[in-house]
Amino acid sequence: MVLDFLSVITFVPPVREDRGSAFLNDKGRREMVQTIIGKVPSKSNCYKIVVVNGHASLAKQKGLKDYEKSFYLQCDKYRGRFITGLFAIRMKVYYDSQRPDLDNCFKIILDCLQSCKAVKNDRNCVRITAEKFIDKANPRVEFELEEVV
Repeated sequence: MVLDFLSVITFVPPVREDRGSAFLNDKGRREMVQTIIGKVPSKSNCYKIVVVNGHASLAKQKGLKDYEKSFYLQCDKYRGRFITGLFAIRMKVYYDSQRPDLDNCFKIILDCLQSCKAVKNDRNCVRITAEKFIDKANPRVEFELEEVV
C-alpha cells in the first residue's frame, strides 16, 4: 500500500497505531481516534432540488444517506458523547484520488457528528486541523475531537 502525502497543517504523532487508539493532544491529554471507512461524498453532489407543495427545497441524495448511516454505525468512540460546548476536530482524510478538495468533507463530517450525537451542534466547532492523503484501496477518515475550554 502506497500513501502519497499531499498537504499538512499540523500532525500529532500517534501513541498507538491501531483503530481507535489514543493520541496525545497539545495539553498532554489522551484523545480517542475514530476511523470511518468509506469515501466521503462531495457536499456539492449530495443534494437535489425537489418540489414539495409548490416550493423548492433540497433533499439528500442516496449516497449521502448511505454514508450518514455507515458513519453512525462505525462511530463507536464518540456516538452519544454529546459534547455541548466548543470543540476542535483533527482529521486525516484518505481519498481514492487526488481530485477531491480537502475542504469538501468538513461539512459532511460535522453534520454526521451531530447526527450521531457526538456533538450537540456542529456550529460549536472552533478549530479544524486536516491532512489529505491518497489511499486508492482504502478511502477513510480518521479523526479525534477535543473539547475546548
